[in-house]
Amino acid sequence: MKESHKFYKYAHFYSTSEVIELLHKNGFICGKICQTIFSNPEIMTAPDPVRDSYGQGVFVVISSKKLFKENKMKILFIINDAPYGTEKAYNALRTVMTIQKEHSEVEVRIFLLADAVSCAIPNQKTPSGYYNVERMLKSVINRGGKIKACGGCSEARGISELDLIEGVEISNMKEFSNWVVEADKVLTF
Repeated sequence: MKESHKFYKYAHFYSTSEVIELLHKNGFICGKICQTIFSNPEIMTAPDPVRDSYGQGVFVVISSKKLFKENKMKILFIINDAPYGTEKAYNALRTVMTIQKEHSEVEVRIFLLADAVSCAIPNQKTPSGYYNVERMLKSVINRGGKIKACGGCSEARGISELDLIEGVEISNMKEFSNWVVEADKVLTF
């Protein structure tokens, strides 16, 4: 019957146990599981009741919830150097961008300290063919990365009143320390 059906011939059917295993593998916890259709659907005259569990009915519904915190690795990148002059900011950002491209399940955060707060100043003009930290930061933000700049460092450099690249937020040491504690890995550039 499956091979001749318009839609089912392309379908791959999983057992309830296989679905539960796939859910667990992908960071979900299972909640309530219900089943129905206990009789032959060809001769049913009324809907079958819905019962808890699985194993008897041919139609199963599984309620599940994604566990983000336990399953999503957090990596914090701390950048200390100015955007140009050394290549530390550049190397940190290309590492972040590669992680975002190759490991979308990883949450990436960047905290700009000391001279690195100037990485967040918009309208950077670099020679053609030269890397541009502003474009790199925008790419990180567009892929869901979070970027904060130290407020005290910004004040010390006289840039606290300037607009920053959209998506970069001024922060403080309390929030920075929270990010350090929450991170699974911390890399410093």
